Amino acid sequence: MGAGDSRGHGGFLYDRLIQPLLLREVYEDKDRQEALIRASGMDWVLVRPTVLNDKPGTGQIRALTNLSAFHGGTIPRRDVAQFVVEQLTGNDWLHKAPLITS
Repeated sequence: MGAGDSRGHGGFLYDRLIQPLLLREVYEDKDRQEALIRASGMDWVLVRPTVLNDKPGTGQIRALTNLSAFHGGTIPRRDVAQFVVEQLTGNDWLHKAPLITS
C-alpha cells in the first residue's frame, strides 16, 4: 500500500508523516518496480497489502481497486500468502493491482 495509485490511502499519520519523511525513497523505488512490471509484457498481479500483522489468518480477504473510501487497514501475513498463491492459478486479478486488507 502506498505505491502507484494506492498512494494517499494509508491514513493521516502514514500519508502525511511516515511515508514522506521516512519512506520516500523506498516508495519511489516501488513506483519504478511497478512500472517495469507493467511494461514487461508478462502476466502479472501487483499485490498491495495493507499493514502486515502476525495475527492468525482469517481467510477473509478484501481485494480493492477502488480506494476512494479506503484509508488504512491491516492484514495477517498468512492471508497475504493465501491471496498470492491463489493468483498462480486464477485470472481474476491479472494485469491489476489490488490493495488487499482484512
